[in-house]
Amino acid sequence: MKISIYHRVGKIRRLSAKLYPKVIVSIDFNAEEMNVLVRENLGRYTLVKCVPFYARADRDPSIHHMRIKDLMKGRFEYLAENELEAQSFEAELREELKYLQSLLEHGG
Repeated sequence: MKISIYHRVGKIRRLSAKLYPKVIVSIDFNAEEMNVLVRENLGRYTLVKCVPFYARADRDPSIHHMRIKDLMKGRFEYLAENELEAQSFEAELREELKYLQSLLEHGG
């Protein structure tokens, strides 16, 4: 499992002038790890319950949560309100990735 986490700045909308910290996460799973994820049906497992500050209150907040299936498809981007929130998100994510790594090493 090769993990890539980096920070950039981004906008909420294309025409927005204000820039916000963005945490971009991607994981390259090897074939054995992908087999464990599929066999144990871990794609629906929520790694981090993250609801961005710009989320609409009338929508289900779980649509923003980071799930393993998001990382299996490609990368996940989280737009934080400030740098402290971005660092907090990354710290929580790293803890969950340690747990995921141990699951994959033991075959589920």
